[in-house]
Amino acid sequence: MYVVRHVMGEKFNFTVMKKGLYKFCFYNRSWQQETVNLHVHIGPMLPKQQPIRTEHTIPVMELIHRLKQALDKVQFAQQLLHAQTAQQVLITHGMSKHVLHKAVIELVALIGCKILQVFLLQHLATKMRNSHVLLLSAKTVT
Repeated sequence: MYVVRHVMGEKFNFTVMKKGLYKFCFYNRSWQQETVNLHVHIGPMLPKQQPIRTEHTIPVMELIHRLKQALDKVQFAQQLLHAQTAQQVLITHGMSKHVLHKAVIELVALIGCKILQVFLLQHLATKMRNSHVLLLSAKTVT
């Protein structure tokens, strides 16, 4: 059993030599709430680091450079898409205003046509009544 007591703000390394189930127990004797961050690495034990040589870093640096170029291309494409989206929003907003104005104008024109139609029908009815009255008066005279 591995026991550490009365320690705060420490980092512990615990290495096991056998496969199996392990338990980690934490106990808080304080009345204040405490937070425990637990990071577990499962895998083979890594050998001690050897000094890094320049010939080992060259391929990594080339890969980083290529990744940076690819990232720059993606960021450019994102900016382009953002600008196109903003432009489409402006166009759509302008078109919706245009469509609204056109619909209002068509509505006013349609109302005007209906009013003209009612006026013409009334005028036609008045003419028909007058011509009918004239025909009746002409028949009564003869």
